Amino acid sequence: MADRLSVALVLAIVTASVFVLASPLDYRYVEPFRLTGKVLAWSWVRAFSPFINTYAFCFLVGGAALSAWRYSKSLLTHNRFIGNVLIAVGALLPGIGGAFTRFGYTEVLYVTEFIGLALIFLGYEYSIAPGGGAGAPSMPAVSLDRLDQRVP
Repeated sequence: MADRLSVALVLAIVTASVFVLASPLDYRYVEPFRLTGKVLAWSWVRAFSPFINTYAFCFLVGGAALSAWRYSKSLLTHNRFIGNVLIAVGALLPGIGGAFTRFGYTEVLYVTEFIGLALIFLGYEYSIAPGGGAGAPSMPAVSLDRLDQRVP
């Protein structure tokens, strides 16, 4: 099922990209320092974005939230719990910025995308950190040398 959803998403993105690039531009709506979708003469092209955004929300934010919930059950995986919470919040922020863009506040999108990317990076770093986070027992390190040795 995930393979089919991925194929559908890629096809939607490719199709939307072709139509966006082919759309004539209405130069009356061009603003020198602000990006806006209003310049697209084919306004129906923007109908692709809810499908793509819903897919991203469900699988990125939902997947990170589900992982956080699963990791929250053990002190040994506390760092992964915190990391996935940060990733879920970071993935949600560009969507919030996009909503502000629809109301004409394009600058909010830039700030929320930057903070979102920073939170996703911090979440990743926190998830791979050794140990279980604050108050949790540290997890034993595995030496790569020991993995190469075979027991007779």
